[in-house]
Amino acid sequence: MKKVLFHAHELDDWSKVIASARNALADLVNVDIVILGNGPAVQIVSHPDIASKAEPLLEKGVTFELCGHALAAQELTQEQAEAIHFTYVPSGVVELIARQEDGYAYIRA
Repeated sequence: MKKVLFHAHELDDWSKVIASARNALADLVNVDIVILGNGPAVQIVSHPDIASKAEPLLEKGVTFELCGHALAAQELTQEQAEAIHFTYVPSGVVELIARQEDGYAYIRA
């Protein structure tokens, strides 16, 4: 199985990351895709117009994760992340390291 980790750091990165993940799903067979947001990208929880674009990918098994440190720094919550069906991870940096150690290809928006 191919494994890909897309990284969104800025709020504006989401459209690029979502499009790239959609293309990967269309072009690859047997692929595990994780999209991690940290830094200002976690503001997606306050932007339903952007978050709604993730829904088709969520339905296809793509995992969306948001950094807990970044959420807290921007006075956002784990509950807000989970309300849009994103997974809360305590540390985005640690998650990036762990996923790369597990063999995920890393792609930054």
